[in-house]
Amino acid sequence: MATPVRSLRPAARLIQTATRPVPRTCGARPQRYFSHSIPRKQLVGGPNERTDYHINETAEWFYQHKGSMLLKVVDQALPAGQQFKDIHINEGDMFLLPPNTPHNPVRFKDTVGIVLEQKRPEGSLDRLRWYCQNCGDKVHEAAFHCTDLGTQIKDAVNAFKADTAKRTCKNCGSICDTAPQPKA
Repeated sequence: MATPVRSLRPAARLIQTATRPVPRTCGARPQRYFSHSIPRKQLVGGPNERTDYHINETAEWFYQHKGSMLLKVVDQALPAGQQFKDIHINEGDMFLLPPNTPHNPVRFKDTVGIVLEQKRPEGSLDRLRWYCQNCGDKVHEAAFHCTDLGTQIKDAVNAFKADTAKRTCKNCGSICDTAPQPKA
């Protein structure tokens, strides 16, 4: 994954004409300005509390309408110890996330963003992956063919929270947090 130096600021007219905000789990198609292969758009507000990293086999487009967000990514092309990166997406900015990039969208209070996702190809799998907060190793991964992202993420997260064995790092023995911890 090539991490950009900064996100881009799109023309306001493009956003006004190309997207019509809809509730987060609505399956409405974007208007004609986007390819027919991008039927899923979400209007997402903050705050959220997630420790999982979503992996989508197709690209995702982020536009930050109100406030700022943080997109935590894992750049697997970098050496171990340097793979975890933070991408700041400010109000009015957009960012195109490459396919198969583990990412954790951190949304803050009173923020609103738009996410466009492509229709999942037949047989594709979305994955949720948890990494050890102590050593960075992969702790657990859940996979599913995406039909209802909101419900499927919730089910996978709840299963992870309920099972201490799934939350235990095989490398260092730490038990993963199920919600982000406040910074000291």
